[in-house]
Amino acid sequence: MQKKIYLADWILPVSSSPIPFGGFAVEDGRILQVAGADSLLKNFPSFPIKNFGHAVIAPSWVNAHCHLELSAFAGMITGFDDFPDWIRQLLALRGKTNPEALIEPALKAAGELAASGCVLTGDITNGDFLTPDLFSGLLERVVFYEILGFDPARAGTILKEAQARRDAENPMAQIVPHAPYSTSAPLIQKLSGTSSPTSIHLAESKQESEFLLTGSGRFKEFLQERGVWNEPWQPPGQSPVAYLSDLDCLGKDQLLVHGVHVAQQDLTLIKESGASVCVCVRSNAQTGVGKMPVMKYLVNDIPLCVGTDSLASNVDLDMNNEIYYLYNRNNQIDPAELIRMATLNGADALGQSENYGALKAGLKSRFNVFSVNHKIEKEPERFIVSKSWSSLKCF
Repeated sequence: MQKKIYLADWILPVSSSPIPFGGFAVEDGRILQVAGADSLLKNFPSFPIKNFGHAVIAPSWVNAHCHLELSAFAGMITGFDDFPDWIRQLLALRGKTNPEALIEPALKAAGELAASGCVLTGDITNGDFLTPDLFSGLLERVVFYEILGFDPARAGTILKEAQARRDAENPMAQIVPHAPYSTSAPLIQKLSGTSSPTSIHLAESKQESEFLLTGSGRFKEFLQERGVWNEPWQPPGQSPVAYLSDLDCLGKDQLLVHGVHVAQQDLTLIKESGASVCVCVRSNAQTGVGKMPVMKYLVNDIPLCVGTDSLASNVDLDMNNEIYYLYNRNNQIDPAELIRMATLNGADALGQSENYGALKAGLKSRFNVFSVNHKIEKEPERFIVSKSWSSLKCF
């Protein structure tokens, strides 16, 4: 049996208060106890000790929203007019790319994500990356099989076909809708309650809000161009959040991705539903959809988690860079809250808090060690999010 005690200047359990000169005891990959060094040495006298010294140990990162499937398109979408045009360019690239060509770039991206200290990701696939062991040895995925279809008459057929493929290739995958502008109301409703957790792109762009409010604009043009426009469709005349709520598809197992364009009434609906929201700030900046009102979500006590989105809309998938970007541009965020967003909140949203997201008895021993060459006296959370460390080791 593998036994060990890990020690450092600071331990950040996340699920409880930071511990100066603390650590945790591990046996067979699971944490037995998290405590001060003296208690651990007394309770587990026979366990070998690894003291990382001047370091902060924190849980491994959780990337709540990623599209590893799109890694082949890194840096290839430029000069777009708006978000619908960005999607148009992405679909054009994907349409002329053999699915086999997607694998190697994705494996490289997954390796880089793991090297940044990430252990788990909510990974979106449109079907090509359903295989459960595709990234074995690199990181664990909660696979979201994302489907779309704007014709309400085909909702049942689309879902049946998706279920057959899911059951054949990866029964553990969650079948989820893409977004309100690409997925009919009946299809969104049919999917509601069939997956836990579930996910949807929501309130990402001004064009999405315009489409649902008026039924016109760039997304209508886009759907017409692609030959999937449904002529009888009438706009709900609501915000994306209110629309999802009125469909009775806003709930506690829901991960709402992006959430850039929201009013106070939307925030109230999200809070009442118990849903989580995934922050993808660098992707938002790259696609030009706007700045997410992070502090408004926090003031309304809505659980936030962190996602990198894809290399098609981000410069890298490094979770430390994503967190640092958030920290620098939202200086009112408590660093402890930011770390919670990138660990335990993400694990909760992905239904994996019994394994990841904290340093706590019973959870898997997956953690990051942020080191420096001097004693860390205070503010271990700020030390991490401000990238004041000089080296990172992932376990």
